[in-house]
Amino acid sequence: MKNCVLLAGAIFVLGFSHPSRADLAGTEGVILENEALALAFANADGGFAVTSITCRLGTPVRFIRTNGRQADFWQLAFAGPNGTNDSVVLDNHAAAASRQAERQGDSMIFRWQGLSLPGEPNVVDVEAKVTLPPGKAASTWTLRIANRSRQRALFATTYPYFREVAPGGKADVLRTGGPLGGRLFRNYAGSPSREDVGVLPSTRPPVFACMMGNAGLYVGAHDPEGRIKRFICGTRQDFRIETPVENAGVVGRAADGPGFAVTVAAFAGDWWQAAKLYRAWALRQKWAAKGPIARRTDFPRAMSDIDVWDIVIADKAAVVSNEIVRLKKVFPGLKLGLHWYCWHNSKFDTNFPEFFPPKPGVSDVMAFGAREGVVMMPYTDPRLWDDRQASWAFARQGACTHPDGREVIERYQGRTFGVMCPHSDTWKESVWAFSRQVLDEANANAIYYDQVGCTPAVPCYNPRHGHPVGGGKWWTDGYRAMLEPMHKLYSARNAPITTEHSGDLWLDLIDGYLHAGATQLEEVPFWPAVYAGYAIYFGNSGFNLKNPSDTFDAYQMRRFVWGIVAGHFDRWKLGDPGYDRPRELVARTARLRRAAAEFMIYGTLEGELPFIEKPMERDFRLDHVWRTTSRTIKMPEMFGTIWKNLDGTAMAIVAGNATEKTATLRFTLPAVGFKVVEAPGADKVTYREEGGVGTLEIPPRGLAYLRTDLR
Repeated sequence: MKNCVLLAGAIFVLGFSHPSRADLAGTEGVILENEALALAFANADGGFAVTSITCRLGTPVRFIRTNGRQADFWQLAFAGPNGTNDSVVLDNHAAAASRQAERQGDSMIFRWQGLSLPGEPNVVDVEAKVTLPPGKAASTWTLRIANRSRQRALFATTYPYFREVAPGGKADVLRTGGPLGGRLFRNYAGSPSREDVGVLPSTRPPVFACMMGNAGLYVGAHDPEGRIKRFICGTRQDFRIETPVENAGVVGRAADGPGFAVTVAAFAGDWWQAAKLYRAWALRQKWAAKGPIARRTDFPRAMSDIDVWDIVIADKAAVVSNEIVRLKKVFPGLKLGLHWYCWHNSKFDTNFPEFFPPKPGVSDVMAFGAREGVVMMPYTDPRLWDDRQASWAFARQGACTHPDGREVIERYQGRTFGVMCPHSDTWKESVWAFSRQVLDEANANAIYYDQVGCTPAVPCYNPRHGHPVGGGKWWTDGYRAMLEPMHKLYSARNAPITTEHSGDLWLDLIDGYLHAGATQLEEVPFWPAVYAGYAIYFGNSGFNLKNPSDTFDAYQMRRFVWGIVAGHFDRWKLGDPGYDRPRELVARTARLRRAAAEFMIYGTLEGELPFIEKPMERDFRLDHVWRTTSRTIKMPEMFGTIWKNLDGTAMAIVAGNATEKTATLRFTLPAVGFKVVEAPGADKVTYREEGGVGTLEIPPRGLAYLRTDLR
């Protein structure tokens, strides 16, 4: 027996050890290729292992190498009735009655027939299909399983399974993670100690990309139903997608595969091109069907109008009313939002979801802020139930459960909470009740739903909830059913609904995404690159102002050029002269973003400014608001991005110089005829174009805005 691995609360015993095999180099038996891609597979004796993928857009570059000793195409987990008994794992090297590869048009179909489970010979057939149309840079991969076992059901699939996507230290790797969805590891050597596991749905996009030189390999789980799945990056640059199936472990009822196609594509360029590939698919899905926010009738304009956000953690209403007065004084003429924590009748992270009645004076202060034109957004959590409350005896029937029937419990601030199943009617009705109270009793004009966007899906095995147990699309569908009536109610009152971090499966039902949490050192703006013009991102990761001013300037400018609404700075002392410098920069970026709204609110983020002399990165000290230790983050001191308006008839450049000296930025022109726009928040700059190169001089701590028509 091999070691045990844990997936979705179930233990899978890895059996069927395979004898050692020689390296598969030179034994490739099947090649599916066109002008852009060459997909190579081993012969039948090699289990049809995926031995290489060559990207041919430009100089050909090979990705993927395998030695054939482990799963290197697919892997299947089978389990007994409760998901743990008699667990078995098979992979593409398992003994089969026959292995066949058949070409059908643009596709290769690989079949393993007559696979055996312990005590049950010849009960499993597997079919993997890979399609690569001529003239296309993208292939599609699907997997189906026929299981005739009367003892074990399919529990989870792993497909595709790629070994050593790139040699360590030789490629840039885009992995999912961070508040904005993506982390870029340059010359990535891999993690020596643990795998990176990202569970979806969550703030993580279903995308992985690897780039060597100008060649890129893109892997995207293009799943329009948003099924539960895991993206796993191994310690030696391995990559795989693991999917618990619908009715996982239920004999005779488990699904016959993951249920969605995976896209494997070649591209030329950097991670921005990978984001564009996902955007091209994602904007055709149901969550984007209402169109961009500029054209939606149900999008609350209060959300897109906010220029600066504030956060207040206060259990006394008077503290917040004073904050509103200070906020309007220090940010005159700007549209403001205030995120209020601890307005409810208990301490933070206790007694959820019993928020009502609010603390004394809360309703009056909410109404006061609304009259002053401030969006008043109270904190709520539509995911957790405090299991120490008497009501837990009633609520536990709506909690997610493990395969053995135990409720899924998480710990926050020393207390334990049940994770509630979004498909449960018990839970949906509770969320609807407190959401209506937020509007009608607390007098708020917005609501914050913590954790919905960022926290990973939890497979639930409670058959009484009315959804297939284990995996499937029910998590996504459950939250959509929960959010739809609330979004209708809130948007009718011009009241936004927001959540933590990012995501896209509920893009049409959530109006704003808080960029909260610790800053990732390798962070890139994946979600804004995909959904600028379709979503609003706000906040700056909550880091406090113990930082030196240079850290704040660079950090704020980077968020500005990415299009993120300024603010949400914890522990500010508004009105204190010691905060004048950072407050002034926040105000300038907010005014310039408003002036460039055609691009930065309602348009598309096209990419980084192609600097001829790339700005040097250096270490900045970063103090996170919830931590006592300092760390460093690498950032450049000069920033620039390219934007288009919604109709694609104009292009803009926004840039910032976070140094204390005048900076000269030289870049390859994305278009010609740019003119400096003199707008609120922008500085006096000089600009010229010559020979396809733009040269921009920006004063110390300066911001620039350029525009050109494309017609």
